[in-house]
Amino acid sequence: MWKRYTYIAALVALTPATGVAKERVRDATVCQIESHLHNYDGKMVRVRGLVVAGLEWFFLKSGDCTLGLAYPPGQGGPGPLATYMPFPEPKTRATFALQRDENYKKFVEYMNQPWVRPEGRCCCIGCDRYEVTVTITGLVEVARPGQPGFGHMNEGRGRLVIRTIANVAAVDISGRYHTSDGLPVLTLPRNMFPGWDLPPSVPPFPNPGPDQK
Repeated sequence: MWKRYTYIAALVALTPATGVAKERVRDATVCQIESHLHNYDGKMVRVRGLVVAGLEWFFLKSGDCTLGLAYPPGQGGPGPLATYMPFPEPKTRATFALQRDENYKKFVEYMNQPWVRPEGRCCCIGCDRYEVTVTITGLVEVARPGQPGFGHMNEGRGRLVIRTIANVAAVDISGRYHTSDGLPVLTLPRNMFPGWDLPPSVPPFPNPGPDQK
């Protein structure tokens, strides 16, 4: 009898904790997060979108909305080929590890497949074979006002630190790299982050105070 009461008490004690754990991950859209960054700061979210990785950028896109992506410290995968930050990024608050399960492996496989041009034809720079859409669960982090941001040129005000990747879907886009006569076109990657197009400018960080004369 004592064991039975102990078992019931344990179930009651665990039920609220389980409910809280489920509430820690909030479902949201890329546009909701981008439009209300500070409402999601420090929150674990589940969000779906198209992953865009290029020369200097790595973000999640849905419609006209974007959200920067990052991996937990010391961990990585497909992402920007090169990133220049004139100032150190804000230190991440993420303490979890990237979950490298079968979904992650599928994501890596699709993201790392470039379009292969026909023999002897030139050229296609930055041409990925697939557009990859995923559901990401991770931590939203927001840079403080007046401080350096995230990513290339420290211009990203918010980012999503990836914990898990799920529901990987890929669309083969090889056909878009051809002209009407079937020849591959010269294609240069273009930054899709608003305000990140060339010519680049160094953000004024740290913000100096007015000159004292």
